[in-house]
Amino acid sequence: MSNTDPQRIEEVARLLVGTPYHHQGRLAGVGLDCVGVLITIASRLGYRCHDLYGYARYPDGQTLLDQLSKSTTPAPEGDQSVGNIVIFWITQPGLATHVGVRTSTGFVHANARLGKVVEHSWNDAWRSRVMVELRFCPEES
Repeated sequence: MSNTDPQRIEEVARLLVGTPYHHQGRLAGVGLDCVGVLITIASRLGYRCHDLYGYARYPDGQTLLDQLSKSTTPAPEGDQSVGNIVIFWITQPGLATHVGVRTSTGFVHANARLGKVVEHSWNDAWRSRVMVELRFCPEES
């Protein structure tokens, strides 16, 4: 497998759409949160998968970034490729508290307010909250 397979990432992400939102959920079709979406994609496609546990609904931003760095690699600056992991701030600019996966038409993420995993198209509000993009990494042999 190449470093990442964007179309497979997008395909698996879209399979999760409709899964109910559940804080710290890790079961596709039953309950996922935003990190659970990433963990599910990584485990299904054989990417490195360092799970996070015991975090608040709005996690400490630095801890979120530190934990994600154990399983990902930074995307090149300005790269907005399908399959990228997108890190957002939600409540406070510069504080990473949410993640999604870029698709060809937007991004897939677990939306607590809507109560489920959804695919959103990009708009100015979401674009303004993007902090950084990462890439999944294959499992080490």
